[in-house]
Amino acid sequence: MLVTKPEPVPYAPAALTGSTAKSDLAQACPFYNPKTPLCCGADTAAVMAANFQSLDAVFFSDCPICATNLKYMWCEYACNPMSNYFLKFLGYEDSWGTNMTKVEFNIESDYACGLFQSCEQESFIAVADISSSIAFLDFLGINGQNTSLTIITFNLTTDLEYPYTLNGSATPCDEVIGEDGILNSYSDIKNSTCSFCAAVCQAPPVDGKIYLFDGFNGSLVMYCYIGFASFTVLY
Repeated sequence: MLVTKPEPVPYAPAALTGSTAKSDLAQACPFYNPKTPLCCGADTAAVMAANFQSLDAVFFSDCPICATNLKYMWCEYACNPMSNYFLKFLGYEDSWGTNMTKVEFNIESDYACGLFQSCEQESFIAVADISSSIAFLDFLGINGQNTSLTIITFNLTTDLEYPYTLNGSATPCDEVIGEDGILNSYSDIKNSTCSFCAAVCQAPPVDGKIYLFDGFNGSLVMYCYIGFASFTVLY
């Protein structure tokens, strides 16, 4: 059922004021300067700070780089002062008695692919058997819509430039993190392990030389020859 409401007026980017709002933004999106115009207000910053704790509980322990990539994307979605160009209001929809805002989110295809690949082997995603970037983004959007009250339609783009699509470069899961543990201004980031990032795994050593009797069981072959020889002598 569609809900008729007036189309929202685009939020005018503005600097955050108030110590609580600035603290929430620093926790959720530390790479943003609260003194610069942003499209997220104090309420949004508070929601992100709380929601990112849940995100970390799912993704951070397995792959901190994956969690950091996701938080960076959601910060761009909520706060980027140019978001009015890559987000499109699609109306409202009633979902089980709750009014939901519908939004189309243009995101560059290669960026989306990088996000997915950095999280692909995280246990929650692996169990869900998600195998593509669009399925991954839809999965994230569906799981967050009851909190955000927003139904997001992700549109992977290949022929649009920023700001008409959100582009970027997700950090690969095998990126070596510096000793300071900082990645995109987020702290306490650790290197990925082989369990959750295949690119980290070392290939087993392989001897490139192939010999005539490679693959033979020497003892078995010897016993067979002895058996054949005995059979020949006796018969």
